[in-house]
Amino acid sequence: MLNFEELWEKLITGDESTEIEAKRGEDVGKSILETISAFANEPDSSGGYFLLGVVKKENALFPDYQIVGVSDLDKVQTTLATVCRDSVQPPLRPTIWTETIDGKTVVIAYIAEAQPHEKPVFIKSRGIMHGAFRRIGSTDQRCTDEDIAFLVQNRGHQSFDKTILPQTSIMDFEPRAIKEYRNIRAKVNPNASELSFSDAELLDSIGATDFQNGERCATVTGLLLFGTQMALRKHFPMTRVDYIRVPGREWLTNADERYDLEMREALLLMIPRLISQILDDIPKGVFFHENSPIRQDVPLIPLRVIREAVVNALMHRNYRTDKTVMIIRYSNRLEIHNPGYSLIAEEKLGEPHATQARNPRIADVLHDLNLAETKGTGIRRIREEMERANLTLPLFESDRAKDGFTASLFTVHFFEQSDIDWLTNFKDCALKDEEARALVFVNKTEIINNFLYRELNRGTDTLEASRALQRLRDLELIETRSKGAGTFYVIGKRIKEANGIAYQISKTNLPDNTLSGKSNLPDKEKTTPVPVLPTHLYEAVAQLGQRATHEAIRYVIWKLCKHRAFQIAEMAAILNRNPKYLSERFISPMVEENTLSFTHPENPTHPHQAYKTVSKSQYLRQMILENLK
Repeated sequence: MLNFEELWEKLITGDESTEIEAKRGEDVGKSILETISAFANEPDSSGGYFLLGVVKKENALFPDYQIVGVSDLDKVQTTLATVCRDSVQPPLRPTIWTETIDGKTVVIAYIAEAQPHEKPVFIKSRGIMHGAFRRIGSTDQRCTDEDIAFLVQNRGHQSFDKTILPQTSIMDFEPRAIKEYRNIRAKVNPNASELSFSDAELLDSIGATDFQNGERCATVTGLLLFGTQMALRKHFPMTRVDYIRVPGREWLTNADERYDLEMREALLLMIPRLISQILDDIPKGVFFHENSPIRQDVPLIPLRVIREAVVNALMHRNYRTDKTVMIIRYSNRLEIHNPGYSLIAEEKLGEPHATQARNPRIADVLHDLNLAETKGTGIRRIREEMERANLTLPLFESDRAKDGFTASLFTVHFFEQSDIDWLTNFKDCALKDEEARALVFVNKTEIINNFLYRELNRGTDTLEASRALQRLRDLELIETRSKGAGTFYVIGKRIKEANGIAYQISKTNLPDNTLSGKSNLPDKEKTTPVPVLPTHLYEAVAQLGQRATHEAIRYVIWKLCKHRAFQIAEMAAILNRNPKYLSERFISPMVEENTLSFTHPENPTHPHQAYKTVSKSQYLRQMILENLK
């Protein structure tokens, strides 16, 4: 158990959390019942602490606490012990002690996590379906039907994926999927005993089939891993995967502007197909083996990361609900959305042995095929591989309210020269290396929390991370937000100003004929959103005037593409010109003279082709040569 000093430090540096609840302590009756249930039920939490006689300061700009003390110590302790004994089922025995600070006495109560066979702990008067709670971040949330099923399942009851499906048979299994299992299993372990079994015996040995009323039927595990498309459509109509390719970084509601692909087949056939589809779509880097002239295209996101993320989504999704898995390919990231929130608290994701299998039998089969981790190391492996590839750390977000989990894998490199240049905007802040990494991360992902700070800076403990984040917050570099999963931070005022977010260009702010001549934008292009630009670029565009010279326009294009890679449609929206005119008069000539380069040089007609500045020295050299002609 933690002592008061440790609890107080955690509270004032990190606000209320999964394990701490601060209350005035004058009324400890029914008001704390939900928290008692939540502390006792939350898996792998070790329980939680009440600090009674501690309140949040009113009108404080940031979360802060003060000790007010408890006036009637005997009453508070007796009431708390009685409530834990009489008002919840099964009865609980809290550990209670007091501490006196500056003449004020605080009551500390520790509620231990209940044993698996005792869960769910619920409020008697409300019953098990309405009186059981879980501790999510700093909140107590009523257990969903799945929560109840999960907690009961851990008592030794059968999991959903072991459920027998009536009116099914071995004829509902796809022979190709069974053959795929044999092929993969033989590579992993040629001596595996089940390889010598008949198909029926093999399926029975891994829990894919079971007997009901003397008939061999498919289980949920069997149908999902091996089922035919017809059987899957009949029994699990929404358990497909929707693969969506979206141009740009934001979601498009117009389906005509997206590439959508639906996949519905046995998991053992879908997984390799899905991984192959993703690999085809993500950007590639060029790699040459030592002493070899042979070029090899390597995906920016490592194959191992993609495999882990895809398998995790399909293995841990909630198959009780009629929702699809969605994989969305944006220009700068890959997002994988699967139904089913994480059964592990977000701050514990990736910790060794931190795993709760929603579908343990499916997980066991995928583990035998070396497709999945079963020791809670899958997410840790993803983070390590992304870090090794110098990519921005991935984001994992669990949403209980929507019953979903999202993994975001970024194709953006971390801490490049451009990031170092960007940090010069904050030279007056005297940033430590750890704080600088956190700022670069939040600038790329727009979110950070205590756990992510520690992931970026290994060796930093929770309290150090809390203090650092509060310092960045006080410097107005980040802003505090709160949600069900606890405190997190987003881009603050100073970063917004440095990035020019307050200066979005609008065509209403520019003259109709900004660049010279009449605007020839077709109606479709006139509705193209204008990208957000830093202040200096906004001013450069605004200063072009009505009769800008050819070289002035070229220079602004060069400055734009030095900031980041732009597609022609984006530059046309910024400069208020026809894309075809812009391409023919400026972009193409600048590419030919090596002032600009392609982001997809291997395919000049790539649908997401964009352009970036080569180098300042090359640009100036070309300008000198042109002036000498």
